[in-house]
Amino acid sequence: MRKEYAWVPGFRYQEARAQVLQSFLDRPQFYHGDAAVALLGVQARINLAAALSRLAQ
Repeated sequence: MRKEYAWVPGFRYQEARAQVLQSFLDRPQFYHGDAAVALLGVQARINLAAALSRLAQ
């Protein structure tokens, strides 16, 4: 993902990427349909939180 935005300064990329990831985390759910929510929702939140943590380092 970062390669696509190599032209964006690092500090700005991290800031904007964190905002996008946080906006996903703020959603009540990511998927439509009970099965998708049950199977994928928890792991998606874990993945997003980990990505945010890496950006903060």
